Amino acid sequence: MVGAFAHVVAEEGRSRFGDRFRIVNRLTYSSSGGGIGGDVDAVFPLTFAASEGALGAWDSKRRALFLQSGLSTWEDGHTFRRHDLRYGLVHRHALSERPGAGVVGVSAWLQENLERGHQRVMAGLDYAGRWGSGSFSYFLPATEWRRARPGYEERAVEGMELGLVWT
Repeated sequence: MVGAFAHVVAEEGRSRFGDRFRIVNRLTYSSSGGGIGGDVDAVFPLTFAASEGALGAWDSKRRALFLQSGLSTWEDGHTFRRHDLRYGLVHRHALSERPGAGVVGVSAWLQENLERGHQRVMAGLDYAGRWGSGSFSYFLPATEWRRARPGYEERAVEGMELGLVWT
């Protein structure tokens, strides 16, 4: 059901924002109490960047500039259900015109927890190509400590994340 809904939304998005609009979802459902988990993202291509005047000689076949917005739902270590919104700007660039040559990207995000209002800024680098894929992200809290459940305070986590997949 989620997949069919995402397909309809993606088709409508492509008619409004162009062929490169995407809905990407990694949602799961657990009937044993976990409920819905995972994330869904909408990718909005910035087609103005393909014009000669906007960013110089912009090669739209080798480069992509887009806005991405998403929602994640997950369960923390204390089994509390959390919901996070993400808003970001992403630039990806093909390393060469050869098929399979690889793509590198940079991104900047604002992530916000809907339950507590915590925010953090994320900067990232990613690669996908013949050697596999990888990403590096750094997260910096944008809000201070806040009251949580009775007797506790919490804040957004600062840190780094590295993901690698070799092929």
